[in-house]
Amino acid sequence: MDHRARLTTFLKGIEPRAWVFLNVQCDDPARAAGLFRDSIRAFAGVAGQEPLARWPMSFWTILLSQPGLTAEQGAAPQLGGLARVPPGPRAVFLLPMVAGLDETHATQALGISSRALAAALVRARTAWPDAAAHAALRDLLQARIREPTAADRQAMRVLRNEALGVAEPATPAPAVTSRHRIGAWLAGIVIALLLAWLAFSRWSLQASLPSGRNEALPLAVLPALPPLDAAAIVTHPDYVALAAPDDASLASDLAQLSWFDAGAGVATAPAPADATDAKALPGFDTLPADERDLLAAARATWPGLDDATRQRLSAQARDWLQRSPFERAALRERMLAWDRLDATERARRRAPFEAWWQLPASDQSRLREAARRWAALPPAEQAAARAQFAQLPADEQRLWWLGPTLGRELAPIAGHYAFLPADQRDDFLTMLRGLDGDARADFSRLSDRLDAGGRERLRRELQEVAPEQRGAWLRARQAQ
Repeated sequence: MDHRARLTTFLKGIEPRAWVFLNVQCDDPARAAGLFRDSIRAFAGVAGQEPLARWPMSFWTILLSQPGLTAEQGAAPQLGGLARVPPGPRAVFLLPMVAGLDETHATQALGISSRALAAALVRARTAWPDAAAHAALRDLLQARIREPTAADRQAMRVLRNEALGVAEPATPAPAVTSRHRIGAWLAGIVIALLLAWLAFSRWSLQASLPSGRNEALPLAVLPALPPLDAAAIVTHPDYVALAAPDDASLASDLAQLSWFDAGAGVATAPAPADATDAKALPGFDTLPADERDLLAAARATWPGLDDATRQRLSAQARDWLQRSPFERAALRERMLAWDRLDATERARRRAPFEAWWQLPASDQSRLREAARRWAALPPAEQAAARAQFAQLPADEQRLWWLGPTLGRELAPIAGHYAFLPADQRDDFLTMLRGLDGDARADFSRLSDRLDAGGRERLRRELQEVAPEQRGAWLRARQAQ
């Protein structure tokens, strides 16, 4: 089978999932059709360089990175309850239902962390908490994937051929009929949901629902929630940054301040370990009642969340509860302004705070003090320091995002990894952050002893070792 035949066969298998996902995710049928076509065109351009085993992940990664996928177009009546869910969390919510990706593959396709994925799911379930409607929606979407209508099949074929540059037989212009077919498909969903809801209403006055039935689907008739109520604010994935604007401002200059602090004669003795509670957070029902009320949408998913996410959500709820009405109003306004930003701009602004959030409390305290000393410098000295920092190689500047402690420790080996591909740098820095001081010292000494090829093999092999075994692995290599 030649490449074009393999490509067409693959697309015919995966495109019903993509078609359903895009038409439910978007509130504009024309936009959904355009994203479908553009995704296929982009995938076809790279499929020849990818092994077949990676095609599904590559396809979903391309589709999920399409501009406009998470554009906010207002509440769409055809989406019913889903219209309450912001576009980003909505995509995360729909992805396992439609694409069948597990958590690991979903984070890879979306390009986000597990913590961000969990936060998005919690936010989606906060905005639309009806679990019965979720199950019914999943069944409906799976049925649509298994048995596309004739109109769906025609629209997918036309758009696929257009993306691949295949001549289409003379038929009524798809550009004219596509919107109507998609609109009819969505209208059919709404009618089915309304009928299911009416059936459920009649039944609820008479008897209990038999096991395995899904008549209860109040997707299109639930009243809209107030925009950004307390529960939605507390579970917002960017709550920490928006609730601490001073820290967010400081984080935007994190690398410069880390370098300044480390070079200002501050003692370099290892900072004391942060006092953290090693115990897992108690179960959801043991949280204080006011926290449970705010986090009610997370009850079903709480056991599956990692401890860090549960700790963070609980801390956000406590923070909200201790705020005055004036402070709550100010935070709500900042959050509304933040959500109106373009997704790309939010990602750009979020990156520095993500780095700040990962620092130990001891480094955060050092940097707050460094910011006060920096602000006290004369403007000429600040300008000179900025110019000096700007002259550092880009990879050495990037290391200072790890904070003053790790930045000073790792700066000497920055030049060894100056040409690391951009898409591998974050994983590399995350690995370095996870090593203890002795392991990082071993890594630095080994890096100094090796040539460029040896350093690259060292990095790859170390990243393949389980995180908890990396220190022992480095000690063994150092002893050789």
